[in-house]
Amino acid sequence: MRIAMIAEGDGPNARYRVFAPAEALRRRGHRVLASVWGEMRDPNALLDYDVVYGWRLHDEFFTRVARLLADARIGFVWDNDDNLTAVDVKGRPNYKFFTGLNGQKIFAQQSALMRLANLVTTPSPGLAEHYRTTTGADVRVVENFVGMTAPRTAPRKPQQIAVGWVAHVEHQTDIERLRLQETMERLLERHPHVHVLTVGCGLGLRSNRYQHIRRVPFEKLPNYVTAFEVGIAPIADSEFNRSRSNIKVKEYAALGVPWLASPMGPYAGLGEDQGGRLVADDRWYEEIEQLVLDGRARRKLAKRAAGWGRSQTIEGNVHVWEAVLGEAAQRAGRL
Repeated sequence: MRIAMIAEGDGPNARYRVFAPAEALRRRGHRVLASVWGEMRDPNALLDYDVVYGWRLHDEFFTRVARLLADARIGFVWDNDDNLTAVDVKGRPNYKFFTGLNGQKIFAQQSALMRLANLVTTPSPGLAEHYRTTTGADVRVVENFVGMTAPRTAPRKPQQIAVGWVAHVEHQTDIERLRLQETMERLLERHPHVHVLTVGCGLGLRSNRYQHIRRVPFEKLPNYVTAFEVGIAPIADSEFNRSRSNIKVKEYAALGVPWLASPMGPYAGLGEDQGGRLVADDRWYEEIEQLVLDGRARRKLAKRAAGWGRSQTIEGNVHVWEAVLGEAAQRAGRL
């Protein structure tokens, strides 16, 4: 197939939804264009492809292009991986842009594109159901898959246990609702061999055994995650969180890190077979402490995590993307 995969921007999410799948599809023998929408010199070039995939696009110009694709009987797949109009953190970048009247305008543009698309994709069952309910679109779940799969090889330090969390700024609400600052303060106070590391969102802990790193280049993130003895993925119940993907625990698992996650939204149904455990809102301290003190349980979960992680690679699941893109092209009458 001739496939064009167009991204709204270039960031970690675009790697998962556009650029890494595009590279895997090339290796399968397809002709693939992968580009950021704003960097395309000639959007008319999209008319040379069998199917066009657009991630997070919602402007009026791209909507006009989508109509041209329909007229030319070119397949069109529209994708979104976050319910950005439901974000509830005022400090989050672009919070005002995605809420209020502008948020309503964005959703109207998104809805128009979903109606034009042959198929809509999202990595989250929660977001898929939201779009089916609000627009009636034919939505398929195409999960995020990882590009890193290597069990950690860093020297072990049994006298130190690192509890880690990779989280962006929108998780500030989760910190407050789940009382995570208090949990980690208590953990550090009671267990002198425990260290806490957060990448992205800070916990505000005052301890020489707490490290907060605001930004890490995406390609260097595994260097930090491999230092975790336990990775956490706490989320409070909200419309935005119910629309998330499960990529966070996949990132941990792919690097052989046992994980703890909230039992809702993207993590519902996961557990020890995938190398982790689900944690009720009021049990975060107890569950972290249990894994901190039980090295045998950590090693058992780490082994299962690495096994599951090897099954969740982009390369090993590229057929999922291939099937959706091919079906869209067929629906359009292109193939």
